[in-house]
Amino acid sequence: MKNLSEALSLFVIFSLAVLCTPRAQQVDYMFPIGAQRGSVIEAEIHGEGLGGAHAVWFGGGTRLFTIETTGPEAEGKALSQGPHGIEAQIISEEPSEGEKPPSAIGVRMAIAPDARPGDHALRLLTPQGLSSPITFQVLPERVIAEEGDANALPGGAQPVEFPAVISGRIAGDGELDYYAFEVEAGQELNFRITTRLPGPQIDAELALFEATGSWFNDQQITQLAYNGEPASDTITKDPALTYRFERGGRYLARVSGFMGGGGPNFGYLLRIAPSSMPGGSTPLSHGRFQRAISPERIDELWARTAQARPAVEPVEEPKPVAAAAAGESQAVAAATPPAADAPGAESATPAPNEVPVLNESEPNETDDTAMEFSIPSFLEGVISEPGDVDVYKFRVKAGQRLAFEIQTPIKGPPLFNPRLGVVDAAGDEFLTNIYSRIVRNFTFYTKTIEPKTIYAFELEGEYWLRVRDMTSRWGGPEFKYRILVRDQVPHVGSVSVNADRINIQPGGTRKLMVTTVQEEGYRGEVAIAVEGLPAGVHAFPGTDVERDKGPPVDEGEKERFIPKKRDATIMLVADAEAPSFKYPQTFRVTCRSVLDGRLGPVLPVREIPITVLGSP
Repeated sequence: MKNLSEALSLFVIFSLAVLCTPRAQQVDYMFPIGAQRGSVIEAEIHGEGLGGAHAVWFGGGTRLFTIETTGPEAEGKALSQGPHGIEAQIISEEPSEGEKPPSAIGVRMAIAPDARPGDHALRLLTPQGLSSPITFQVLPERVIAEEGDANALPGGAQPVEFPAVISGRIAGDGELDYYAFEVEAGQELNFRITTRLPGPQIDAELALFEATGSWFNDQQITQLAYNGEPASDTITKDPALTYRFERGGRYLARVSGFMGGGGPNFGYLLRIAPSSMPGGSTPLSHGRFQRAISPERIDELWARTAQARPAVEPVEEPKPVAAAAAGESQAVAAATPPAADAPGAESATPAPNEVPVLNESEPNETDDTAMEFSIPSFLEGVISEPGDVDVYKFRVKAGQRLAFEIQTPIKGPPLFNPRLGVVDAAGDEFLTNIYSRIVRNFTFYTKTIEPKTIYAFELEGEYWLRVRDMTSRWGGPEFKYRILVRDQVPHVGSVSVNADRINIQPGGTRKLMVTTVQEEGYRGEVAIAVEGLPAGVHAFPGTDVERDKGPPVDEGEKERFIPKKRDATIMLVADAEAPSFKYPQTFRVTCRSVLDGRLGPVLPVREIPITVLGSP
């Protein structure tokens, strides 16, 4: 009991220390989170350590102007012009109730009619340096603002005409927002919610209803569809639905917060549009399975290593045979490929670095009807109905190391869970893309499907690749997949930096942690460079105290799914006389693979804004 009591006390102290630690120049959310091109809006940005913010910064292309007007609103506030057609000016600072420093910053934003649609990252400039980024969306569609609180009940649903985007907010726990629209019989619409919610504790829900009414209740509604997958690190918090309405009439869309979430941070954009419109069909999908793969991916991987690419084995030409008999001559002629200048010769033999594309065709549900492919190949298919299985056949050499990568370009988890299985000639399945390991303080095992699996085949022979949905519950024309089967390429994978901005005092230091991923047995080093630092700021290699790894855990066949990672520490040191500057500059982090004394090409990692503050 004493040990338990001490452990609880330490946990409470640690939790309070974390909660009480101030977060420097941290932007948590803003509202609204998007606006139409050609509009002018007033937004509020919430966070911590934002007091004294004097300008908005969009990135390296930001231009800052001095406000010529007079008055308290313009005093000390700069006009920022972003590189993609957005102007912004800070207009107010409002402290939240019970807080001394301002935590809500008012910003007036003017979006040009030709502003680039999509996401734009903006930050606030404060006396303590640059804030973390927040994303704002510029929309080409018509944007409608939510009108007050009258739409909290079905009877007060706000009427909207599509295509349109509705900018709304769940202002309190348990709040519901209803929107009414008219459709024609057979019309198919797409509904998609976009949020910028902090953390997984709040999740958006989307539901469709038919206004059915009854003799007892003329406001009765009947639910038709629902999407509110629980928030997690692997499933999007932005639900979407595509629905075909069999009957014309009046229907309702409802936006709400999962687990009763609400508050000023719960801003959303609800897009309603015909599914035939560009961008109209965007079903919920798993981000990891959306990672693009293509027949050019092998060339991209070889560009991330210093290793010399092995030569392509030449195709063995048929040996000339003397035409002793007419029948033998005809047989040899039939087996000889066309000459290089013959019609159709270009498509008969792929180029050395070209990856053939194989389009799945039915029937291919059994080993006997399997479609055969060579290594490498790019497979494209569809799970056309629940329970559909697509089978492919391939041959490997002893010791050949392969990588299986899968992409779901339209639907993905939690609807389409693509399962891969490799079967040998005896019918035994010995390889899948299911990763099983122990988690959560060693209390239970979990299984996940992975978009990439690597394996070294011990025996030469024929094998079969089977593709299906994990649950066998779903299928249809949107359940498409792409699979790249290739030889492994030892290479430098993703490279990340743990900082999104640097605010440093003269004579101060800041630490950068650069994490490199070593994919598919890469055995070389990675050289890291920091370029473009401002005058008086220097980069030095550093070391960290090795962390206690704790007791070993059962991580399953981790080597098949999770590549090795390495951390490098870089210390940024500012001279005591380093000149300060009011507005951020940008420096670059790059890397190069190193193998057996050879350097690979330069790989961009990240551009990071840096501000040298005034003397402490």
